[in-house]
Amino acid sequence: MGGSQRQGPHAAPQAQCKDSGGYWCWFDSGGRSNAVVITVTSGDVILESPAHPVTEGEPLTLRCLCRNNNSTFSADFYKDGSLLQSQTTGEMTIPAVSKSHQGLYKCRHPELGESPESPVMVFTLSPPASVVIRPNRSQHFTHNSLSLSCEVPDNSTGWRLGWVTQRPEGPACPDGWESEAGSTCSTTSPVQEDSGGYWCWSESGGRSNPVNITVTSGDVILESPAHPVTEGDPLTLRCLCRNNNSTFSADFYKDGSLLQSQTTGEMTIPAVSKSHKGLYKCRHPELGESPESRIMVFKKKQNIFLCPLKVKDKVD
Repeated sequence: MGGSQRQGPHAAPQAQCKDSGGYWCWFDSGGRSNAVVITVTSGDVILESPAHPVTEGEPLTLRCLCRNNNSTFSADFYKDGSLLQSQTTGEMTIPAVSKSHQGLYKCRHPELGESPESPVMVFTLSPPASVVIRPNRSQHFTHNSLSLSCEVPDNSTGWRLGWVTQRPEGPACPDGWESEAGSTCSTTSPVQEDSGGYWCWSESGGRSNPVNITVTSGDVILESPAHPVTEGDPLTLRCLCRNNNSTFSADFYKDGSLLQSQTTGEMTIPAVSKSHKGLYKCRHPELGESPESRIMVFKKKQNIFLCPLKVKDKVD
């Protein structure tokens, strides 16, 4: 899109029509917020409407405003070009918005004319969910108990576990697993065919990030997080043996190269960074190697800046 980008906070003492366009926030690691679209008009009528999406179920009030006139007046409200309501108060309220209320809105003053159109966006808020693994690690021994469930902060219902493995599907859980209360699936005897990807999903369209689980018949596993680690957080990796809780020496590898040798059987990275992303495994001096597991690192948000994106210029 055309137009130059400006960094840092900005204020316009006298907004002009050419300031109409899209605006978003970005940070120097590459992320950016959703854009908002702002319209600046030289006309005498505007529609007061939210620039951000409205959550389904919340109330929404639209107001017709006139330049240099705070008195109450009658106004007509339009959605997608069709008359929606006529109000003597100059405002209209939708008590609980739904997806059907999404569209282009404008208002009309009986003498001064119409406002520009503004989009009203509505989204269904699916609470963020995550897969909870017990024991909380990405690698597991065959025939040792394993359970997975969906964790939702507001305890909303309707979430289920999804998976892609070599295990046949069951009604709510992988075939041979037990379905417990809510979204929990568990087994006392996982097998190598249970290795694969798992995620949480809801009928409203919500979906968590997937996690990868490895089930091995070997005697050594690497205890590592199945979820990404945030940059700057500490990370501890442990080498575990089947039916053996004693301390032993272990070698730790990243992307096939020896990283550390530890007599305690564990290694710690005090503050992870992007450079720590990769495939990790460990080696027991007698029992051999664990499978590899991928460590993902999320970068923390840094300084943000406001950048205008000019959609098109308007002529006063």
